[in-house]
Amino acid sequence: MARSKNKTTPDEPPSVGAALSEGIVTIKVGPESNRGDFQIHKALLTHHSEYFRAALEGSWKEAQDKVVIWNDVESEIFQIFAAWLYTGELPEAAEWINILGRVRGKTKRENCNTFREVVVKCYALGDRLITPAFRRMICNFIVDGPRLEPMVIYQFAITAFERLPTECVILQYIVDGHCTHWKQGKDNAKTKQLEQQLPHEFLRRVMRRFGEMREEKEEVQAKRRCYYEHTTEEQEDCDGLHMHYDEDTDYGYFE
Repeated sequence: MARSKNKTTPDEPPSVGAALSEGIVTIKVGPESNRGDFQIHKALLTHHSEYFRAALEGSWKEAQDKVVIWNDVESEIFQIFAAWLYTGELPEAAEWINILGRVRGKTKRENCNTFREVVVKCYALGDRLITPAFRRMICNFIVDGPRLEPMVIYQFAITAFERLPTECVILQYIVDGHCTHWKQGKDNAKTKQLEQQLPHEFLRRVMRRFGEMREEKEEVQAKRRCYYEHTTEEQEDCDGLHMHYDEDTDYGYFE
């Protein structure tokens, strides 16, 4: 799994005049058979993304041509990021349905899994582009979503542990949700099949979390774990416990 980088974004977004004066960059996304072309103001890209600051303000070919080509990013995923650049918001429910319409499954559960997969891919894109504000919004969107039910958590874990950085709080959120809500004997044939695909990293964290839950004192259990990605100021104002990732144990401890 990739490791995210903690970079800062300049405080003030570019003015309309600055955005217009720096021109447009063409982002070509997806394989040639299904490629999407996005025309985006350079100032917005370089303001929000450390990746684009390096690519478009240096001596790279992309900076000279003002064209970036990605064959391994889905256009539906980049569409969500591009819209966020201009609005600062994620899609409304109707827009999600439209975006997912081209890739959704047949059953309600398959649609739910597809939705979670798309959101995880959005976070992974934000991590790749080193865009902390977009990452935070996606993370908090996941945490504010429906409770992680046992019947959907396995597929979510498989997708997230494959694509997200090891220190991402979403991974620990999935583990903790599983350990809190899992009940013996409630698995069906489908979940038993998915059990065979669960990542070892997920299973190791589950073992540690069950151990924690057995040993935790009541006053610790009563404290709320906060899974949001905060700015520094937000975290100072939050009274929840926040995750500290330990690389040696590959586990997120809350304090």
